[in-house]
Amino acid sequence: LPQPDANYSSFAQLDGLLFTHDTSNDRLFAYDGKNWQQRNPEIKKIRGIKSGASGLIVWTTSEVWLTGKAGKTVIKSYLPGNSTAEIDPRDALTDSNGALWIGDYRYGLTQQTGSSAYIHLVPNSPGSDQITALKAGTDAIFAANVNANSGGTPEAALSIFQAGIWQNFTSADDTGLKLVDPITSFAFSRDHPDEYWASSAGSGLLYFQKNRVTT
Repeated sequence: LPQPDANYSSFAQLDGLLFTHDTSNDRLFAYDGKNWQQRNPEIKKIRGIKSGASGLIVWTTSEVWLTGKAGKTVIKSYLPGNSTAEIDPRDALTDSNGALWIGDYRYGLTQQTGSSAYIHLVPNSPGSDQITALKAGTDAIFAANVNANSGGTPEAALSIFQAGIWQNFTSADDTGLKLVDPITSFAFSRDHPDEYWASSAGSGLLYFQKNRVTT
């Protein structure tokens, strides 16, 4: 190996080459039977690699790369067009039909159904099992929970059960929850059902309007 005392993980075989990820230096290497050479130095913050039906699959902290003889594709968002939304891939593979599947920490099990089309297979449940407060409203149940952001820091999150469906809100959906400590209790407005207060474990009081933090 080019640096024997480094840490390596995620071996993959493709097109007669053996690939590995040097986690110590965040580098991707390929072995042709004689020599090791660094490949795709533009890929940064690699989490893992895997052989796919059409090429090498590489997932990073915020992207999924598909590299092969036909070129390379970079997935940065699951939204159509030029819209962007931070993704958090933790694993990926292609099935026997060549379809790409991604295990995403934020979006759940995600299947690519087109060049820029995806479906998310997620359970109808709160966004986390770390429930910190629970309150019944007029026609909904409010569950405060804890979500880890892209940097791994725990933040307040909100799940609302209404008409048989859970809706989950994190700082990626509402910037008012960014770096806010977990919610500890709720208080609802008698005159305005879409407005309520929430206490937090260190970030003060939060005032919500239409399920968004406004103050």
